[in-house]
Amino acid sequence: VRGGIEEVQAVLGSAGAEVEIAAVNSPTSVVISGFKDKVLAGIAALEARSIKVTKLGTTHGFHSAQIQPAMVHLQKVADALNPGQATGGIAVVSTATGKVMSG
Repeated sequence: VRGGIEEVQAVLGSAGAEVEIAAVNSPTSVVISGFKDKVLAGIAALEARSIKVTKLGTTHGFHSAQIQPAMVHLQKVADALNPGQATGGIAVVSTATGKVMSG
């Protein structure tokens, strides 16, 4: 969404749109997320105020509470991984720390 967080929240709030601000990319660019019908209602409210919106082709609101039910399963899978074995001995470097991960 091409708008600041306060502006976007105000428009969505006044429209009763049940979506979340998923990310703030810059002072003039935010991401909204949620269930498809709610996001489409939010987009309509934003576009009615001439706020530019770019729709992403995703299947779920990955940056929203919508993904929470999958988190328990994903955590179990991640906990069972051994990075060294999973890659045939090739070092895996963390994108968060920049360090080689050990498993």
